Amino acid sequence: MDLVVNKCECLLCNKVFFEWEEAELDECPHCNASLDTDKSANVIGEMSVVIELDVTTGKVSVPFVGLNP
Repeated sequence: MDLVVNKCECLLCNKVFFEWEEAELDECPHCNASLDTDKSANVIGEMSVVIELDVTTGKVSVPFVGLNP
């Protein structure tokens, strides 16, 4: 299963954080600025994360992570 993770930068505190695509954060995890109201996040990159689930054991693994700046 491929998941997309966005690399974001808060425009208020200039710190980087990560969020799942289509499950964006409401607040900056560093300065708690509202990302919904202020539109204060800038997407600066995207990661494609492949997650595998062993259906027998339930073990989840991440065999590959790639960053597209």
